[in-house]
Amino acid sequence: MTTTARAYSDPQVFAAAADATLASQPLRHSIIATALARTLRFGPRPGDRWWVITESADAPETEGSDSADAPVEQVVGLAMLTRTGRPYLATDATHGQAVGAAVAADLLATPPSEPITGVNGFSSAARAFAQEWVQARGGAVRAGRQDVLYDLPGPVRMPHGVPGAARVATDADRDLLDGWGRAFIRDIGDPPDPSVTMARPLAEGGVMIWEADAGEGVEPLSMAFANAPTYGHTRLSWVWTRPERRGRGFGGAITAAVSARAQGDGLRCLLIGDSRDQVSGTMFRKLGYQVADDSCHLHFDRA
Repeated sequence: MTTTARAYSDPQVFAAAADATLASQPLRHSIIATALARTLRFGPRPGDRWWVITESADAPETEGSDSADAPVEQVVGLAMLTRTGRPYLATDATHGQAVGAAVAADLLATPPSEPITGVNGFSSAARAFAQEWVQARGGAVRAGRQDVLYDLPGPVRMPHGVPGAARVATDADRDLLDGWGRAFIRDIGDPPDPSVTMARPLAEGGVMIWEADAGEGVEPLSMAFANAPTYGHTRLSWVWTRPERRGRGFGGAITAAVSARAQGDGLRCLLIGDSRDQVSGTMFRKLGYQVADDSCHLHFDRA
């Protein structure tokens, strides 16, 4: 078997090469599909790179022929580098080792202008990439957040007894949501990022806010948004409730509201949660979400 990572700098060319895989495996490749759709709409970031990883085996010689047929090739993974210093890899457990090693080899051969500081993605591939990277460049691998991919195979189960209602966010909410977005990044343990903005999710129309009278008049309490749909699916992101209002069902209520809205549009819902957050995990399962897979964040510490 030969595993090859073909790199693309043009997202449109990558989209054509990856389309069949994205369409046939929308759950596994939802993060890449969402990032690709957003890149095609808003434009690429300088230095972006995309990969289609294939595996090929020499076909047996045809009877009566002096040579073997062309190698049989199949796509076994997709990857992208659209975030500074952190590639993202998607594949299955069977091909994780080969996919991670192939993408690492390509980046080692043609390094980006910005240093690689870690890797995200499905666990087997991310760990294989990390092993190859530190073996070649030195340093150590430090485990970060472990995520769970949830799938909603049936109608969302709406919670009862939560005061308030959901509404679609508008540009007037931009400052509020930008602040909440930075708080979300802090709460999940990612490095602080003052440039975080909700401009693109707002432009896509998928952000919703839960409002209720929590004792001081009607006020915004929680948010979530559905990414622009790709291949019949949408992935919910940034489910967040103000810390002083947690534990009263507002996070579950806004997650259910966004899910129901997406399902009303004929979409299947996915979301990603922190495996350490047992409260959120329980909430998602009560709404009908089921665990589908896991992914991890690995950081590279210099020697």
